[in-house]
Amino acid sequence: LAGVTLSGCAWPALPMHATDELRARVGCEDAGWLDGWVARRRLAMEKAAQAVDAAFTLAVARFDVTIQQGSTDHQNVARVGKARALKNMGDLSAASAAAAQVPVGFSYSLDYSNAESVTRNKAWETNIRDADVTVGTVYRDRTFGGVADPRTITEDTGLTGRSGAEVWKMTKYPDASTPIELGSWEEAQLIMAEAHVAGGRVADAVAIIDVLHTNAGLPLYSAVVPGATATQVKAQIVWERGAEMFLEGHHLWDIRAYSIPLEPPVGAISNSGAFYSDELCFQIPAREFQNNENVTG
Repeated sequence: LAGVTLSGCAWPALPMHATDELRARVGCEDAGWLDGWVARRRLAMEKAAQAVDAAFTLAVARFDVTIQQGSTDHQNVARVGKARALKNMGDLSAASAAAAQVPVGFSYSLDYSNAESVTRNKAWETNIRDADVTVGTVYRDRTFGGVADPRTITEDTGLTGRSGAEVWKMTKYPDASTPIELGSWEEAQLIMAEAHVAGGRVADAVAIIDVLHTNAGLPLYSAVVPGATATQVKAQIVWERGAEMFLEGHHLWDIRAYSIPLEPPVGAISNSGAFYSDELCFQIPAREFQNNENVTG
């Protein structure tokens, strides 16, 4: 990536450790880690009309380079990213193998600060400071076995946002400088659990969920839902993803990957009088395709 030009901005040659970090983060973007718009914008910048699987393939290649030569943290976040990309490509076996290499307790976060607008944690800024956005209903007052899930604590502020929606706030990001996790052991474990279910090893998947619940101070899944079926465990894995990766940029992709019902539902009328649609991606800004002939469709 050293010296590459993106959207007219030249990136200088970087030290090896910085290049590896950049490659790992770029791979995460290509994998759709942050959201579908980021992945599309990245592809547009590289002037490559690629399908989603091609973006994942590109991400895996970049992750592999970082795994070979990066620092320990960069290697591990690349392993998480590789596992996620492979899972999204439907190769759960390979995804599980990559995820299994992530050490217990690993976490890699992106730093933020209150120095200026572009450096602030935007979840905090829009939800806490500005009260412009609200936490989705599916994430409010989450409990398991009658115990509140500490991973997704939310509160009703009693305020009304500019759209007319009631504003519920999260407590995960208390200030503008709170880091946002990019990759973790917990996500890797859930990828492995999903592979276990697909391979008929339901008990192994349940064991992973039980560990996550122990760490979070929640009742064991195996105790609350004894003898759970593969279908039930798969649904719980999706639920656990929403908890472990709450407000980390995964929900949109999970809606697509697991056919999660849209909330509000399609056709519902918003407070502004508009109808909610079934669109599951961000539109590419006009200037992107006006300035790049390779962006079509």
